[in-house]
Amino acid sequence: MKDLEKSNVGNNNGNDNEMEKKWDSIKEDYISKYSELRKEDLSYEKGGISGMFERIGRKRGRTLLQIQHEVSSWR
Repeated sequence: MKDLEKSNVGNNNGNDNEMEKKWDSIKEDYISKYSELRKEDLSYEKGGISGMFERIGRKRGRTLLQIQHEVSSWR
């Protein structure tokens, strides 16, 4: 799983825009579900959403890949 995660980390640039759009549409629900997340955990600059997902993952004991999957499949 680590190898898969590492390979995805380097290839997220093309996917960042899609993930940013998805994040914008679900962030309020996500934040209310995971109230342990703080403002500093949720900040990112355009094109840097993977860094935010890494912080969320560390805070929640999950991997970057798990957080990305969770966000992309959020309903």
